[in-house]
Amino acid sequence: MGTSQHDFRKKHSTVTAITKIVDTISEKLNNKNKVGIYSTNLTANFDLLQKEKIVEVLISRGILLQLIKIIHNYLEDRSGYIQVRKGISCVRDIRAECIQESILGPILLYIYTSSLNEVTSRCTLIAYADNAYVIALGKNSETVSTLLNITLKLHFKWLKEIRIHCNQSKTEFMIFGDEKFNIKV
Repeated sequence: MGTSQHDFRKKHSTVTAITKIVDTISEKLNNKNKVGIYSTNLTANFDLLQKEKIVEVLISRGILLQLIKIIHNYLEDRSGYIQVRKGISCVRDIRAECIQESILGPILLYIYTSSLNEVTSRCTLIAYADNAYVIALGKNSETVSTLLNITLKLHFKWLKEIRIHCNQSKTEFMIFGDEKFNIKV
């Protein structure tokens, strides 16, 4: 996601993400634009990543084939157990192909979802981990509403294509300006 991503990068954090959101909205409003923003929250994103899809994305990003083979092997045949004090469970297969708490998990998720920039290119994207904030602006509410509706539709289509689920109960809209907006979820 390039510069829109505020995690997994040096000198970036939730603070830089929220600062970017506030600065972007303030700047647009100061320039007499109408502003709308929606946020999304992904559900079980690491559990739903599929190694074959990850490999496709890595190939499309021009990653060296030898490195892709290493990552593919890393994602195969995972198993684990739970230990609490001296008690140890039996070893079980792990169905998730990408583990959230693993070293490579966040990096692979970042690469896997990097095409979101293309989907939201007509708006400003600010992302942190499993959250995305999409900011649209225009001279009137109709322009902002249309842009948000189109982008949201493309965003949800993209999520479906890459097989990641959005927690719709955590999808929110905020409108800045004095006009009414018409947003369809």
